Amino acid sequence: MSLRGPVAMTTLVSENMARARVILQFVHCDETTELGHDELYVMIGCKHCDGSTASRIVPGPNHGDAGDDRSCWDINDSGALRERWLRATLYDADIAVDSKAEVGIVFGEQDGGGVREAIGAAASLADAIGSAVAPVKVVAVVLDALSKVVPKNTDDVLGGACLTLHNAGGSLIWTLRSDEQERAWRDDDAWEKNKNITAGLGQGFCLQLTGDGARYQAYISVEFS
Repeated sequence: MSLRGPVAMTTLVSENMARARVILQFVHCDETTELGHDELYVMIGCKHCDGSTASRIVPGPNHGDAGDDRSCWDINDSGALRERWLRATLYDADIAVDSKAEVGIVFGEQDGGGVREAIGAAASLADAIGSAVAPVKVVAVVLDALSKVVPKNTDDVLGGACLTLHNAGGSLIWTLRSDEQERAWRDDDAWEKNKNITAGLGQGFCLQLTGDGARYQAYISVEFS
């Protein structure tokens, strides 16, 4: 069954502080945004359980193998770059008992833009999540931030989702929110079917990314300790 909208999963942890880790494990590409390879990166904006906010891009400058400042991964829809194990940490922080963290995740493809614009868009995402009183449409926030760059940023936005991590009395509950407006949806069929990828990863989800003509599967694990 392929699911859209909020979906919750629960893990029993300690009665006090719990560590949450969100890891982009694997990417499969069926169609890039253009002829040739894509230069993939992820914008992260989050609100920690204490109310503070943070932002970053992944892999980040000098941690990738392509793009401006080597801040992206080379991905293609054929050949050796069609499937890649990335094992990139998107979020890693403690969550106090009876507290929540919100993590906005948006996938981008560098197409004429630069790393500074991506960093700025991630910061805008963190600001929006930090001040929100209603669910944030993460892709809309990033598109708005990139549209204000002069000269205009032409990076592609492939899709995104917002992940809530809740330490409810020692039970860690994570809820994923994505829909067509976010250019992404959660595909439980892919997570269950592709055991060659997901075996040993524990809990997690597969995001189908469909923005700007792309077709990607991003496998993301959620770990608590």
